[in-house]
Amino acid sequence: MGFLDGPFSPIYGSGAIALILFVFPFRQYLFFFLIMSIIITSIIEYITSFFFEKFFKVTWWNYSNEPFNLNGRICLGTSVCWGILSVLVLTFIHPIIVPIANFISNQIGFLGVIIFTIYFIIDATGTFNILIKFKKIISQHLDIKIHPKITRLINSFPNFRSKINNNFVAELKLKLKKLNHPKAD
Repeated sequence: MGFLDGPFSPIYGSGAIALILFVFPFRQYLFFFLIMSIIITSIIEYITSFFFEKFFKVTWWNYSNEPFNLNGRICLGTSVCWGILSVLVLTFIHPIIVPIANFISNQIGFLGVIIFTIYFIIDATGTFNILIKFKKIISQHLDIKIHPKITRLINSFPNFRSKINNNFVAELKLKLKKLNHPKAD
């Protein structure tokens, strides 16, 4: 599960596009290919984490306990894994997808881009609106019914924390845990 409701993940999609644009041309130089993949994916993960923390005052993941981390936003072990995965995807999956994409006519491709963009804007707008409301709920420690999207996000990101009121978030996580896993009597 990702940030949005739909099957799309902006961080993975933007990462794939950045890798294709900036790293794929160097695929014949394997070591450079790997290093660039690590750097690009790390930059995207860091910027994404920074954005959520500054805009929504929340942390979705935290590598602070991992060795060689940078502000808990990225860490060497995860970055290397993303780099290796990127090399594998660009080496084995991307070459299979390119001929399929080239087979699609420009009109159908353009229509697909328009439909996807509209869908993405609607999904992202809805998610951002919910997160803005959730930020208010956290800051005011309101005990109201939490939107199912927030429940899904908190369950999807177990390291979720709030810079505004993490005690409230901890209580909410405990409440959700009890709802998801009630003890048998």
